[in-house]
Amino acid sequence: MNIEQAFYDVLQDFVDFPVSELDTALPIHYAADLNSFMLIQLATALEERFSIRISSQDLQGIPSADDILAYLRVRLGA
Repeated sequence: MNIEQAFYDVLQDFVDFPVSELDTALPIHYAADLNSFMLIQLATALEERFSIRISSQDLQGIPSADDILAYLRVRLGA
């Protein structure tokens, strides 16, 4: 499984522009224009896609798309 592609496939459902244009170093709520509710929905979608559990504490500690990808790689042992 390509974690990065799967992440961006999920994220694409939450943004109104191509995810290839996303600045992955910026906080995701800013870069992708996501509000708090949308961030929770994104986390839920990632949990379903990757069959993992993301605690709210973990979610607060992974602000950018780069951080989310790093988190997913660690959680999935990639």
